[in-house]
Amino acid sequence: PLALFIAIGIFFINGANFTPVFPQDTYVDGSFAQAAVLLFFAYTGFEVIAIAAEDMKNPKKNLPRAIIMCMLL
Repeated sequence: PLALFIAIGIFFINGANFTPVFPQDTYVDGSFAQAAVLLFFAYTGFEVIAIAAEDMKNPKKNLPRAIIMCMLL
C-alpha cells in the first residue's frame, strides 16, 4: 500500500508548493531561536513545578500558588 501511495503521489508533485519557509524580506535574525526557547519553556516549565511538589512543606496550599506565579511570569 505504501509503494502504491508513493507511485500515485509522484504525479501530484508541484514545484510551487516548495516555497521558502522564510521569505527573504520577512526573516529576522534569531526569531526562530526565540520561538524554540519559548516552546521549550512552555512545555517543560509546568512539569518542573509539579515534580517539586513532593519536597514542598505544604503542597496543597503552595503548589497552586506556584503554578499561578509561574503563569504570570
